[in-house]
Amino acid sequence: MITTKQHEGTPRGRIVPGTKSEIGIRRCNPAAVRVMFSAFYIEFSLVEPALKRRSEAMIDSSLGRRSRRLFVELQPRGGWNREAVNRRASDESRLPTSRNRIVLAGMIAVSSAWVWLAADKSAGEEPAGARRIAVLEAADPEFHELIPRDAEVEVLAEGFEWSEGPVWWPHGERLLFSDVPRNTVFQWQEGKGIDVFLKPSGYTSLRTRGGESGSNGLAVDAEGRLVLCQHGDRRVAVWSEGCFRTLADRYQGKPLNSPNDLVIRSNGDIYFTDPPYGMTPEAAQAEDALGFCGVYRISRDGELTLLTDRMTRPNGIGFSPDEKTLYVGQSDPAHPIWMAFPVRDDGTLGEGKIFFDASVWKESKLPGSPDGLKVDSAGNVFATGPGGVNVFRSDGRFLGRIRLSVPASNCAFGNDGSVLYITADMYLLRVRTKTKGLGF
Repeated sequence: MITTKQHEGTPRGRIVPGTKSEIGIRRCNPAAVRVMFSAFYIEFSLVEPALKRRSEAMIDSSLGRRSRRLFVELQPRGGWNREAVNRRASDESRLPTSRNRIVLAGMIAVSSAWVWLAADKSAGEEPAGARRIAVLEAADPEFHELIPRDAEVEVLAEGFEWSEGPVWWPHGERLLFSDVPRNTVFQWQEGKGIDVFLKPSGYTSLRTRGGESGSNGLAVDAEGRLVLCQHGDRRVAVWSEGCFRTLADRYQGKPLNSPNDLVIRSNGDIYFTDPPYGMTPEAAQAEDALGFCGVYRISRDGELTLLTDRMTRPNGIGFSPDEKTLYVGQSDPAHPIWMAFPVRDDGTLGEGKIFFDASVWKESKLPGSPDGLKVDSAGNVFATGPGGVNVFRSDGRFLGRIRLSVPASNCAFGNDGSVLYITADMYLLRVRTKTKGLGF
């Protein structure tokens, strides 16, 4: 089993690192339940002091004397006090008023909620049966030649709507990635955490637009500029010196669907996929809609070429180390596959073949579909899809996966090339490997 650990920071649900020692479902805290019932014992102990002593003992065993003293200090003044409850009330004048009882009930609710939601779990393990976010599943011994048996998947940040398109940005040693619904590119740096890098990232119009509007796939070109697939603007663009410049937004006079992911060849050509995920319903039904999903190339001189229109939902894309093979994932739930296309000398594609068919995985209800992918320097393919991050040899043999409990969208190598960053639903994760990605 892989160890999942928290990096550092503040509670779940915010765009900063989390605090729990392991990722799991937040469960009912038994201490909170005991405190809640103990609080009601305290109120009734106005009549019977023995019950109060019993309730204090329960609080002591649950949270310790310090928390019990805090609870006692929160009791309403003027209605009753510690000395009063240590002796039997002799007349009704010692009983709290109705108003104070209401205040006390509020204190009970607030204290119980605070204990329930903010109790520190970092000192111990999650209860048995808590959902963990990652495990290693090795289908072949070679898997552990790439991912160590004792590898730790770190949760660097969480709370995003849908994290996507990670890329290592060499300027300042940071990772960039998209939050598609938030129309934002975030950056993560060691020791600094999360910050906004670019907003807007995929939709720059002032008019209101629904749907998935932000950037998706990101890449860095030979000049060190950020290249983005922009859903909202329906284009591939480069961001440099504080502005976007369009590289491709139309094919044969018709708007592209919503460019999704891209890879840059060593000669500077940009290959990208164009599924409909970022299109609004109005755009999909417009007269100038393309009516198909394509894989394209933008040559160095800016010419846009359709390479294939035979994939129903082309998505993640990457080259083999010799750039003679182009891998493309298809995120169609009805036909979840990865394709391998031979690359001709002129940069166009030959007849593709199925690299791996994930239909059985989808039938097994593994979360996710073929999505983003990256290739290491040895030609192994790291592809997000059903189950998490799936690892294949260059011949299509499945080696194993980093199994995630949430759908994984994409991955990227960073640092010195041996660290794999993963975007998965609301999370940004990383794991150290024994290999290195292309380009490092």
